[in-house]
Amino acid sequence: EDWAPAVEAGVLGGGADERMPLTHALAVNAVTRDLPEGPEVSFTLTWAGEVLTGSQVQELGDVWVAALAELVEEAERPGAGGRTPSDLPLVTLTQTEIDQIAQL
Repeated sequence: EDWAPAVEAGVLGGGADERMPLTHALAVNAVTRDLPEGPEVSFTLTWAGEVLTGSQVQELGDVWVAALAELVEEAERPGAGGRTPSDLPLVTLTQTEIDQIAQL
């Protein structure tokens, strides 16, 4: 069979050993799963309790979810999207030039 995460580990894997030191004050682990009803994003936040409080992390998570919801809403609007210079690394075009080509 193809590789798959262990079912007992949950969507994002098992919890880290609490004795293991963190490499950052805040770590975000996210995964998107394609489900029959559409994609689903799950994420976990792990933080250093000596640096951030649970309420600070909750607020950050809430703001991040709201920002993602706004991105989804924007992406679903007619005419949303398009190319940017970073999408075309083999040519040197400005955003204005890309927009002009797209209108042709």
